[in-house]
Amino acid sequence: MSAPWKQRLTRSLHLSRSKPEAKYFQLATVGLDGMPDNRTVVFRGFSDESDGLLVVTDTRSEKFTQLQRNPAACVVWYFTKSREQYRFKGNTAILIDAQTDTTNVVDTHNEVITKTALTPFWSSLSAGTRSQFYWPHPGREVTEDEPSNADIDVLSPYFSVLRIVPTEVQFLDLKASPQQRESYTWQEANWHVKQINP
Repeated sequence: MSAPWKQRLTRSLHLSRSKPEAKYFQLATVGLDGMPDNRTVVFRGFSDESDGLLVVTDTRSEKFTQLQRNPAACVVWYFTKSREQYRFKGNTAILIDAQTDTTNVVDTHNEVITKTALTPFWSSLSAGTRSQFYWPHPGREVTEDEPSNADIDVLSPYFSVLRIVPTEVQFLDLKASPQQRESYTWQEANWHVKQINP
């Protein structure tokens, strides 16, 4: 049985299906300096085995390194059409190919899977998105090096998938009068729901 917040979120996504920006949300991680670090990512669906949110990422990126050190993450997702906001707190699992080099990190929170298991995620991406995984190292100073002309049908060694597994979710309906706010908390293998003041 899916989580009660997932049913709400699925409805919000359906109502906003005509808005491309509805697939984008903000993902905050803990930086290596202990400060929060935030960026916009693209929702890639729900995890089959859990109610986790799926995101793809480059293993050379800052967020990958940060999540290796600390798997805690927060998400804020706002739907302009329905004027609804979701806030998530939880942990991440990083799905990487067994051959990915992570020897330069202190701690890991990886779920090592095979290239065969990663391939469906890779194949579902647009050609433009796949090509980004062959660009120069993200976050570094631009040099004269040009992006690689690699075969984008081949799984990039820098490709990974993040599974964000919520332990707390808050929903806020801004169009209601008064505004409606709900809290969902994962405790003792169940979701507990309560109405809270906005």
